[in-house]
Amino acid sequence: FFLMIRRPPRSTQSRSSAASDVYKRQQRRVHGDNQTKSMEGLKIYWLTFIASLGLFSFGYALTEYNTIFSFLAALNGWDTAERKRNEAIVNGALPFGALLGSYGLSFFLKHGRRNLMIATDIILLILCPLAYSPDIIFHIVSRFAIGIYSGANCVLVPLYLSEVSPRTIRGKTGMLSIVLLNVGLLCSCCAGFLSPKEVAVDVYENLDSNWWRYVVLFPMIAALTRALGLATCFNFETPTFLLRNGERERALQNLEKIYPKPGEAEQELEALEQAQGSRKLTTIAELLSPRQRPFLFLGIGLAVFSQFTGVNVITFYSNRLMKAQSSSLDARSQAIVFTSLIGTLRCFVIFLSAFVIDRIGRRCLLSVGSIFMGFSLCLIIIFNANQMILLARIAILLYQSCFNFSWGGVPFLMIAELLNDRGISIASLFSWISTLTVVSTAPYIAESSIGVNGLFGIYATLCAVAFAFSQFLLPETKGLSKTEIQALFDKKPVEPAVDEGIQTTTPLGDKLLA
Repeated sequence: FFLMIRRPPRSTQSRSSAASDVYKRQQRRVHGDNQTKSMEGLKIYWLTFIASLGLFSFGYALTEYNTIFSFLAALNGWDTAERKRNEAIVNGALPFGALLGSYGLSFFLKHGRRNLMIATDIILLILCPLAYSPDIIFHIVSRFAIGIYSGANCVLVPLYLSEVSPRTIRGKTGMLSIVLLNVGLLCSCCAGFLSPKEVAVDVYENLDSNWWRYVVLFPMIAALTRALGLATCFNFETPTFLLRNGERERALQNLEKIYPKPGEAEQELEALEQAQGSRKLTTIAELLSPRQRPFLFLGIGLAVFSQFTGVNVITFYSNRLMKAQSSSLDARSQAIVFTSLIGTLRCFVIFLSAFVIDRIGRRCLLSVGSIFMGFSLCLIIIFNANQMILLARIAILLYQSCFNFSWGGVPFLMIAELLNDRGISIASLFSWISTLTVVSTAPYIAESSIGVNGLFGIYATLCAVAFAFSQFLLPETKGLSKTEIQALFDKKPVEPAVDEGIQTTTPLGDKLLA
């Protein structure tokens, strides 16, 4: 059934008639267009890799303290109450900083996407070394700075990739950036294997080891690599940004690198110019206008449900959850192995989804993923209640697979497709508010009367709500240009129409204009 779904047709907009541009096109075709085409196609993926190092550092930062916090607690001699308080503060500092980074970034986007990515890398290189000290205050400040970096890059990287990627591979490049995010998660989990031997529960053999310092300073390598790459080899600004700043010729030149076929760059430039008036939003009032309100609502919904389906409970507290299911002294090692296995599975599943998203569509992935995520959470509850530890862990792996195949990466891509730069910042702001809510409340709910099973029951219910949202409200955006996406909720959509086999709007979605 999935393979029968066809891709929407490409735009049939007229080509530019500028004689100089046609002449350039002809000369390139005569003097080696095939070589240019293959070189530029490869460069797009290298550019995706370099830009996505920001998401790699973000993914690494999500779980680095999950790896080292037990050692830090033993090093500082914290009792149970102090550890619980400090862990909540440190884990909450990252999403709190990301709130500032995601929304505050919208006021600086006039300086260019590429320049801002370099600026965030410099901020990380300056403030990340604060975590070298074992003092909890320095860790909170460093964690807050990494939060600012993470929030900014959750806006910048999807926005940048959506504007530099050809529409035919936009889904693939967007999902490949999420692969890098999960590689960062996996690296921080594997860092736990470097920790000193645990002779008793949270009692370590060698407290003088500096392994934890290497763990917290590792993101500096990725930040330095990206800053140097964007400043030298990949000095490439997005055509959308250049066009909005009146640099039409330079925007056309960059589009020619993205679309090397004759006349294709001019088509995309005309589409960008047509969409520019409706997408160049600068105020909240304009975002709440009848034409833009449905897209803002959908973007916020995607951001919220990507967090409230419960994935960050496992991301932030996986080691603790796994240790709680085992009574042996080797529980920590088992937890690290299992968490690393989850990270490996996440990378594989998202890499797989990158190659199918442009075939089966965004909405289909989200709807099916929601169903199986809810089913997996129900299995976790049943197996936990009956002390079936191995089956519970397999159910967690199933949940992680379903999440990463759908809600783990698709919302990043769709938010960048549906919204403009200010709208992406607002959606990212709600995403981090949701993350802060989840990571701050999960430990207390898990230790309350309803326990871990009750916590997973809440998230299973929210998965059902997420299914209804994706199935009945979300439009399909695969293969559509910016202009066509903007026309999805118009009463008279812009041609060309999508194949009859694909439903791009929904009955309930049309009511969002009311």
